[in-house]
Amino acid sequence: MPLLRSDQALINVEIAGITLDKEPWSELTGFDNTPESTPAFPGGMKPMSELGGFAKPTLGTVSRPWSESLIRPYKEMWTKAGNAPVTVTWRALNANKEPIGEPIVYTGVLGTPTRPGYKAGTSEEAKLQITVMPNGEIG
Repeated sequence: MPLLRSDQALINVEIAGITLDKEPWSELTGFDNTPESTPAFPGGMKPMSELGGFAKPTLGTVSRPWSESLIRPYKEMWTKAGNAPVTVTWRALNANKEPIGEPIVYTGVLGTPTRPGYKAGTSEEAKLQITVMPNGEIG
């Protein structure tokens, strides 16, 4: 089975009540299931023992290049932050850009939508970024 590069993926975002174009998103980070650490000290000078703990998913962050077509959806995201249900789908692509394997689907609530920052004298890529507060299990 061939190994994949990080750019061999298709990322799609759906936000309830907001019409987005079908362009893919370019970056996905977070959604890590991170357990709490619960150390136990049994006494008698015995070494510490780890009990484990609840696993909590971290915030997900998704971004894509900014374009004029994102201005209206950004304004809608701004008003629905903290309320709108979000679905983020990640799908691996082969070298021919064809979907392979099963998708990974994250669900949650829209967090912070961030428009690109502006600064004279730079020419960095402008991106729309949203955070997603995960809920439920991944599909």
